[in-house]
Amino acid sequence: MPDDGPELADWDMLAEITRAAEKKLDHSLGPELEGLAIRRVSVIGDPAHTIVRTAQEKKADVIMMPSYGYTFDQFLLGAVTARVLNRTECPVWTGAHVEKSVVQEFAIRNILCAVDFGARSHKTVSWASRIAAGFGAHLTLAHVNASVEIWGPGGSYINPEWKEAMFRDASQHLGKLQQDLGVKADVLIARVMCRRC
Repeated sequence: MPDDGPELADWDMLAEITRAAEKKLDHSLGPELEGLAIRRVSVIGDPAHTIVRTAQEKKADVIMMPSYGYTFDQFLLGAVTARVLNRTECPVWTGAHVEKSVVQEFAIRNILCAVDFGARSHKTVSWASRIAAGFGAHLTLAHVNASVEIWGPGGSYINPEWKEAMFRDASQHLGKLQQDLGVKADVLIARVMCRRC
């Protein structure tokens, strides 16, 4: 940042941030992406909206982004990832933030695909299956049920019939998804554990 004076009055902070970002962009993940056809772009705008729009314009097959990263505030980028997930039809590959790169020999061995039985479930499982097949990875489909705990004056109570019915329903849905798509995967069904505040 320039010292106080005429330079500061003429200083374009956005242009400086853009120049710095483009310089970093040229050097990011160089060795890890060697041998791949890469086109790096820097775009200005609201992060979530701009990522989704750019993915549509470039006809991206997948959007990859960390749950939060090095740019901006960790909470902002976490919110950006959530907004991108909700605004795009394109699959979004997210991962946990790490301080140092753990890339040595890149390999995908396991894929966990969350399934909510919504309108996009078939598309989501299909993408996960193709990625797993492409990398020779192990695929697991996961569904998390809502809690079946009932709270009352005497504490909490779990209705075993509801619990069994929800598990059975989820198993049937996951089985039908696999059958419809011709996918073989392990299945994980869990339930949200609620605790009274």
